[in-house]
Amino acid sequence: MATRKSHLWLGATAILFAALPCFAVTEAERLEVYKEFLSQFEARKYAEAQPLAEKLVSLTETQYGPEELPLITPLANLATVHYKQGNYPAAIENYQRSLRILQSKSTIGDEQQIIPLHGLGVSFLAANDPEWAVVALKRAADISRNTK
Repeated sequence: MATRKSHLWLGATAILFAALPCFAVTEAERLEVYKEFLSQFEARKYAEAQPLAEKLVSLTETQYGPEELPLITPLANLATVHYKQGNYPAAIENYQRSLRILQSKSTIGDEQQIIPLHGLGVSFLAANDPEWAVVALKRAADISRNTK
């Protein structure tokens, strides 16, 4: 009987710890994944870079939260990998998520929006949606002009 109870207790403990978010992600771990990503990306090995970019997004979400500013660059990197592979809907989705976070946490003219807006614009253009491409690219140009 005591053995059965201890097994139940161990099982319940394991479930409890599995349900808790893992806050053990370190900046060093993220930096290592980023270096691996950058190596693959610069070698134009986009298929190999994609899982690293996805992992970096996941690690950043774990470390900071799913709607925080440190996600902006990892999301833009992931979007760029999708763009380079011709997966324009995924690129658009990740650039838009990056912009939603930025727009909820910063000012309307924050220059950090330039890169995701440009990426969004060229992704819309590649996806044969020139009207939305113009909107995004014009917004990027306006912010660029106003911050210089």
